[in-house]
Amino acid sequence: MDRRQRGTISTNLLRRAHMDPAQTRSQSDLEVVRQRRVTLQVATERLKHALAAPNAALAGTPYGDISSAARELQSCLRAHVEATEGPSGFHADMLAAAPRLAHDVEILVREHAQLAALATQIVSRCGQDCTGDDINAIRRTGTELVAAISRHLQHGSDLIYEAFESELGGET
Repeated sequence: MDRRQRGTISTNLLRRAHMDPAQTRSQSDLEVVRQRRVTLQVATERLKHALAAPNAALAGTPYGDISSAARELQSCLRAHVEATEGPSGFHADMLAAAPRLAHDVEILVREHAQLAALATQIVSRCGQDCTGDDINAIRRTGTELVAAISRHLQHGSDLIYEAFESELGGET
């Protein structure tokens, strides 16, 4: 089963899980989670494109495009964390449906801290006039952040699937 199929199955499971309000949030809350995920993906893609600009376009500048993209991504990460962590966050709903996943949820929370730290590194380095070494360091950190977000989103999708699959009896 490829990622697209798993994503479709996860979405379908979430929609069916909604039929029992005791197990999940309302459809509008699930839609908010989906929208924040899309917003995070778009912001990540914007940073990826900004990082790909030629060195000549970046040298000696305060990194306008990269800085702007990194700040946008930082904001999206904050919204993502607010929507998922805490007693009223989506993680709490997953744990209510599948308490056995507590360790996996803890891993996602640790990933949030790592993602935020990488975004902060990029933003802080972009505030300076840049040398070639700065450009390379920002690109390395940015590339690491883009890959880490992709992995994090996949971990989250897998966890949602796992949380609600067994509660619904699963599909094979």
